[in-house]
Amino acid sequence: MSKPVFVLLHGACHSPSCWSRLTPILSEHGYESIRPALPTSGSNPPLPDWSADVEVIRSTVSELVKEHDVVVVTHSFSGMTGGTALEGLDKASCAARGLKGGVIRLVYVMAFMVPEGFQHSKEGTRDNMVEEMKTDLEASIPTPHSPLPTPHSPPPPLENRAPQRSFLSPLRKRRSDRLARPAP
Repeated sequence: MSKPVFVLLHGACHSPSCWSRLTPILSEHGYESIRPALPTSGSNPPLPDWSADVEVIRSTVSELVKEHDVVVVTHSFSGMTGGTALEGLDKASCAARGLKGGVIRLVYVMAFMVPEGFQHSKEGTRDNMVEEMKTDLEASIPTPHSPLPTPHSPPPPLENRAPQRSFLSPLRKRRSDRLARPAP
């Protein structure tokens, strides 16, 4: 069989263009890649749930596995919708249905990891989501964010930061101790 096709899924606050530096590299090495746009990303007003994302992912991968093995790469929130969408699209399940391909690898890049078929909230709601991901659908805005930092938060001002010790600090100390000792 030919090389697998990469399906690159962007996070909730991104677009398919977040993969623009990776796709030429994959292409140079002979890999086809597809970057579907997930409908909830940037939707205004916000969609009531993520079922549209799940459908885009499922239909994209379902079409591909008819003829190709697939590597699905998820970033951030798409790990959750990807996990929900890929149920029954693994290589063994596809082979049992007479399809030539199947999902052979999942790659999570700073992404949620959930079991196949996971449903975080009942359809039409975001009720079971963490506070930072709930949305006031009537006001069309996300709920206020927690003051806790997230990977996408800017760093606090220098004067508010706690002193940090680098993991290299003990190594630097040992090296400086060695350099300070007289030679034998």
